[in-house]
Amino acid sequence: MDPLIIIMARAGSKRIPGKNFKKLNEKPLIDYTFEAAISSKISQYIWCSTDKFFEDDYYYYGIQRKINFMPRSEIDANDEMTVQQALINILKEHKERFKTVIMLLPTNPFRDYSTLIDVYTTFNLQTAKTLVTTNKIIENVHWTIPLDANNIKRSQDLQDKHCLNGAVWISDIDTLLNKKTFYHEDTFYNPINFIEGFDIDTQEDWDVAEIIARGLEVRK
Repeated sequence: MDPLIIIMARAGSKRIPGKNFKKLNEKPLIDYTFEAAISSKISQYIWCSTDKFFEDDYYYYGIQRKINFMPRSEIDANDEMTVQQALINILKEHKERFKTVIMLLPTNPFRDYSTLIDVYTTFNLQTAKTLVTTNKIIENVHWTIPLDANNIKRSQDLQDKHCLNGAVWISDIDTLLNKKTFYHEDTFYNPINFIEGFDIDTQEDWDVAEIIARGLEVRK
């Protein structure tokens, strides 16, 4: 059975208004995630949950690519609702149709479709019921120090630390509905590279993403 791929695209960003649909390097941000999901060919079921419904070119573009758009209720789209809870509310109505869900966020535009394939393959090879992606922290957290600190270790003596990046979230649906979170004792943390895990949250992130997007375009 194909998994359900669902792109969670709430329109109400406060720090970057209209972020999910704003153009990054001349292309709507959400388009990068559409392309990764479609090109992966992991599933024929690709849904987009959004409260920005029937608006702008992105909707018609998505329909042309056979993406199923789902209107999100005002409750599920408010600032107090976490993306995990909004997803769970959707899955409650469709749990009989699918066994596995893959959640993608538009704010991770540089995840490649091949990485999506690799991560899904890893999930299927693991006994864990849930998988989320991480990336290595560039500046090791062991170097966060008070200004009067001494006895600083060499970088090669420090243990690598990883942070959650939100690029790919995969779970057995029954487990997610039961645990009500992707983060639990049966979660596998899958590292991916820093660029693919880059998450746009602030205007500063957006400025960096513009540089990354132009650089990736030059490499093609």
